[in-house]
Amino acid sequence: MDVYVLDTSAILSGFMAEDIIAPLKVYDEIKKYREDIPEYVWAYYEERIRFYEPKNEYIEKVRKIAERTGDIHRLSETDIEVIALALEHNGIVVTNDLSIQNVCEELNIRYMSYLSKDIEKVFEWEIVCKSCGRVLDKKYDKCPFCGGNVGFRIKKSRDINNK
Repeated sequence: MDVYVLDTSAILSGFMAEDIIAPLKVYDEIKKYREDIPEYVWAYYEERIRFYEPKNEYIEKVRKIAERTGDIHRLSETDIEVIALALEHNGIVVTNDLSIQNVCEELNIRYMSYLSKDIEKVFEWEIVCKSCGRVLDKKYDKCPFCGGNVGFRIKKSRDINNK
């Protein structure tokens, strides 16, 4: 039986499956929205979902890949733990977050969207000044060379073979 690893938005949207796990950080996030979750959905999750803390070795592996793809600046700690938990438990990540899907693709982790299409390409991002065009080594609020705004651009992309 497949294990589904849910991010916060998957739970808040009411995604349901037989075998569901999530990191403890997701539990902390959904507690904030308790009043917005219908009672039957909350009861369903209380009965079925299991919360875990992913092992550090999996978290570090996810960070390494996310740094390589440039998604590290787009992922929260919770996002990283969702991916790490899927890696550890050979689970299917349920998310609409494109950066999570991008990293999952690089790690050969199965994933699915529940309200939108899955990604069709894998991207590697780079940080760049929007004014002077310099590629920067890390995310700054402003370009250290010209003071311009900093953003992301696609460094490389490739089609996903099975899509």
